[in-house]
Amino acid sequence: MTYGQAQNEGYLLTEKELKKLEKQIIRNYQEAYNQIKEEIKTVYAKILVTVDPKDYYIEMIRFGRLNKLLEEIKKAVNKASGKNGILQINSSKVAITNNYYRQLYINEWVKEGVFSALNPDVIDISVFGTPVAWEGIRKKALEKTWGPLINYQSQAGTLTQFLLKNKTNTLTL
Repeated sequence: MTYGQAQNEGYLLTEKELKKLEKQIIRNYQEAYNQIKEEIKTVYAKILVTVDPKDYYIEMIRFGRLNKLLEEIKKAVNKASGKNGILQINSSKVAITNNYYRQLYINEWVKEGVFSALNPDVIDISVFGTPVAWEGIRKKALEKTWGPLINYQSQAGTLTQFLLKNKTNTLTL
């Protein structure tokens, strides 16, 4: 096996793992779709079966039926979206970390001493890319480099506090 073939195999293995997560995402949306379809089917069977199609809207807004149906649809979609959001985050993390370590293993196979752990912050930035994630990394870097910021604050408090505390001393001089 050549170096290029080994890299390609690592990529294909990661892609295979992601297909499993992708199938779960599709199943979640399919489940929501089926639930919505059943809700609409129930409405037609119980309420709209004897109603003229041009009067569907009027019949549905009566007694808040349309709003109830919309709420059921929202619940189904939100439930699937919540599950799938977590799956998408996890699949992104799996794609980044697994492919990285496979490529690193291949590099180690070719030349020893190349191993380097993947920083979890790098994964978070790659997956989320949000200002909040950047702010967290900035704070960690500052703390790691300079230590806690409290070390740089006056132990006596602010200048105003110091002056007020010593005001009587100044007046008596």
